[in-house]
Amino acid sequence: MKTYKLLFNDDISYIQPEDYLRAAGECLFLMLLIGAIITQVYTPEIFVENPLKTRMGYNNFCVGIDMPPASYIIFPLGVLAVYFSIQYNIYDSLRTIIVKERLSKFQKYFSIVSNYLFVFSVSGFLLILLITPFDNVWVHTILFFSINFFFRTFVILANYYEHPNVNLSYKIYVILYTIISIVGVSIAIANYIHYDNCIEAGGINCGPLVPWFITMTLDYTWFLLLFLQSIIPLKGEKLNIKYSELTLN
Repeated sequence: MKTYKLLFNDDISYIQPEDYLRAAGECLFLMLLIGAIITQVYTPEIFVENPLKTRMGYNNFCVGIDMPPASYIIFPLGVLAVYFSIQYNIYDSLRTIIVKERLSKFQKYFSIVSNYLFVFSVSGFLLILLITPFDNVWVHTILFFSINFFFRTFVILANYYEHPNVNLSYKIYVILYTIISIVGVSIAIANYIHYDNCIEAGGINCGPLVPWFITMTLDYTWFLLLFLQSIIPLKGEKLNIKYSELTLN
């Protein structure tokens, strides 16, 4: 796992920026997986009825991190996800500046702006553990979508455009990730609006606009791609580190 390697590896002769983004993805994946298991053990009634299920028609992994004790136990993983995301932003932006001679203006500025937007958004990531769907389902969902679908997709696209040698599997991965992110978020928003309008009109059995199995397929495929991020995407140039002896006067 990249998370373990970056936290405990003594070999710091080089820095691979993508490793930090992958580690952040691993932490997010573990948050959702561990949270779902803990919730199933201690508060399984959440899976029976919750604001997300009433709007989408199924339980996604996010439901597992919405209530204690799961939200307390996975909090350190959330801190690590934020830390690795910020580290990625620093090193990837530095690499972009170093290799700017081989990049077009679009590639350079798209990469830098995407990184800045991502690190700004990820600074509020842990709010999803404080503002649950039971508090405000719209705020909770927008926070999760904006960070993990919208801004993360821009970062992955920027990484793709900046890479000097892209292969077919990487192209397919990026295309799938981008399409599923855009379509999945669009369907979720449509379902939310449809549900709110149905309730406002006095509806009783208000369900999702888009059949639940379609949305669930897209949703679970996105989580699979998040897991595969440590395997498929190519690594770009490394940042070689040189040290000099420090002396005290």
